[in-house]
Amino acid sequence: MVNQTLVELNWTLERASDIGRTARDLVADSLCTGVGDDTLADAALLTSELVTNAMMHTADDHVVLSLRFDRTGRRLRVSLTDFSPSLTPVIAAARQVNTVGGFGLRLVGRVADDWGTEAGLRSKTVWFQLEHADR
Repeated sequence: MVNQTLVELNWTLERASDIGRTARDLVADSLCTGVGDDTLADAALLTSELVTNAMMHTADDHVVLSLRFDRTGRRLRVSLTDFSPSLTPVIAAARQVNTVGGFGLRLVGRVADDWGTEAGLRSKTVWFQLEHADR
C-alpha cells in the first residue's frame, strides 16, 4: 500500500557545473502537484542554495539530496548531506555580513520556517523546513 500523505525521496548527485539546477528541478518536479506556487519556488531556490554552498565549501564528488513531504502535517523538509564533517564553513557562511557572496544560508534563514545542521562522523547535513499550503 502506498502512503499518499508522506513522500520521501533521496538522490545522489554527482559534482557538475549544473548540479544546482539539477537539484532545483528534482525538488520542483517532485512537488509540482502537492504545494502552492510560492512554496514550490521557495523550496527550489533554497535547495539550489544548499547545493551551491556544498560545492563551494567541500571537495566532495557527490552529495545526497533528500526530500520529505508530509501532506497531512503540511511540512516539507529538504536536506543536503555532504561528506565533509566540518560545520565551520556552514557557520561562517551564515554569519557573513557586508561581503560579496555568502548570502545562501542567510537567505535560507529568512525564507525557511526552520533550518539547521546535523553533524555526522564523516558527513554533515544542512536542512530546511517549509510549512506549506495545498495547491
